[in-house]
Amino acid sequence: MTADINDPLALHYEFSQLNVTDLLKARDLYHFHLMNKPNVIGTAVGYYLIRTEDPTPEQIAAGAPQPAEPRPVRRFDNSEVRDYSWPCVLVLVSDWKSAEEFGAGGTYDATKMVPKTLYMPDG
Repeated sequence: MTADINDPLALHYEFSQLNVTDLLKARDLYHFHLMNKPNVIGTAVGYYLIRTEDPTPEQIAAGAPQPAEPRPVRRFDNSEVRDYSWPCVLVLVSDWKSAEEFGAGGTYDATKMVPKTLYMPDG
């Protein structure tokens, strides 16, 4: 489901508009919380890393096949910053765990998963 950009009450996340100050505030606010997740060994600020095998938005719009599931572990040697990568807080892990390993029937409690989004008090 996509947010209607004409709806003034809908949430609109413009991650590309984040600046270094925003990222450092988020990293400082969440660092201790993130470091207490299993396998987390550090945090940093940078740009979102995209797997080199993932198609670009233009390729997807042209009908390129989506990557197979489950996708491979994202590492520095198989991912890259692209021109549309947005600024982000990077969470470094010693051992990548799939989403299926969290929650009911998984190895880890769902609360131990690294969150996909960090929410700041000022929105």
